[in-house]
Amino acid sequence: MDIIERFKKYVSFDTTSSETIRPGKASTDRQYDFGREVLIPELKSFNPDELDVNNFGVVRAVFNASEEETLPRVAIFVHMDTSPAAKGSDIKPRVITYEGGDIDFGHGVVLHAEDYPQLKKSIGHQLIIPDGTTLLGGDDKAGMSAVMDFLANLPNHRCKHRTLEFHFTTDEETGEDAEHVSMDKVKAKFGITVDGEDLEEINIETFNALAMDVEIKGFNIHPGNSKNRLISACQLAIEFDRSLPAFLRPEHTEGREGFVHLCNMTASEEHAQMSYIIRDHDLNKARYMAEIAQHSAKIMNEKYGEGRVTVTVTDTYHNMVEKVNECPESVKLITDAFDALGIPHEFVAVRGGTTGSQLSFMGLPTPNIGDGDFNPHGRMEYVDADQMALTSKVLAKMFED
Repeated sequence: MDIIERFKKYVSFDTTSSETIRPGKASTDRQYDFGREVLIPELKSFNPDELDVNNFGVVRAVFNASEEETLPRVAIFVHMDTSPAAKGSDIKPRVITYEGGDIDFGHGVVLHAEDYPQLKKSIGHQLIIPDGTTLLGGDDKAGMSAVMDFLANLPNHRCKHRTLEFHFTTDEETGEDAEHVSMDKVKAKFGITVDGEDLEEINIETFNALAMDVEIKGFNIHPGNSKNRLISACQLAIEFDRSLPAFLRPEHTEGREGFVHLCNMTASEEHAQMSYIIRDHDLNKARYMAEIAQHSAKIMNEKYGEGRVTVTVTDTYHNMVEKVNECPESVKLITDAFDALGIPHEFVAVRGGTTGSQLSFMGLPTPNIGDGDFNPHGRMEYVDADQMALTSKVLAKMFED
């Protein structure tokens, strides 16, 4: 099975995760189905030394070194679920040879080349695209395809001098997958996630992430008798949001610029609840943005009465760079493979988090590499099949004899 056919097979299975958490289980049964019906039978054909699945549906396979082990064990992570942000069922992938210009996915969905300069790298490549009604599922089935293609082509399904662990996780898209991993069974010194976009970009740095919840208590009274008495939580919510710097909204930031983002708001005259995320590669800057919000709440409470506005800030994840830097061999293994294959590369800070963000702070430094999947979570997602195939070769080069 070539890597494109393998990818088509994987995306034909709906593995959409859900924001609704099921304690002790993966968020959807279809993730278990995919592991049982597809992953485990294929992995068995590669003759692993260990193969198991935990109660969260995470499939783990271990391939022992073929000779006495002298190099540290490495854990490879990919995730089987796809984002609930767009439809993930009835995916109809098709392969095109990209010659430049816009891409018409169908159903009125057009990707304009002028808005996506990275497309220039894909001229002459085979691209896999959906039909405009669903996402494609390359996040992270492109990574899965590259890993499984690597295993399928590994001579004797063994790797001399090094033992490899593979973890196929569930609920990455909802931020739960690191917690689903059976860390007591992870014996590797460091990990690598295969879950990026452009293969030429290596990620060792992520955002620091804070969650900020704002509760606003109003005082409701009939509007006909409300003068100087009504305190509308709706209006206070608007006032609070407008007190935050507009230039720190994500639609006005890029690169290493952080942001404060209002994700959700429910409000009535009596009560309002607002959910924000705060992101920055510099933790001090992220915390400063939270301090601005807390100061706004203080000013509003002085104006409208103590306890009207309550701001609660919690840490979500931190920039993994400090942990990855403690294990430089995790990065050298990647860059040496790129150099050997003549692939140009650069270090790009992720404007988000990765599974490695959490794993790194759980004691497993875990950088990330790309697999050729672009524009995930939407109907304009596409996979550069040439990059996906090259990812398999990068893995092979990392772990060759």
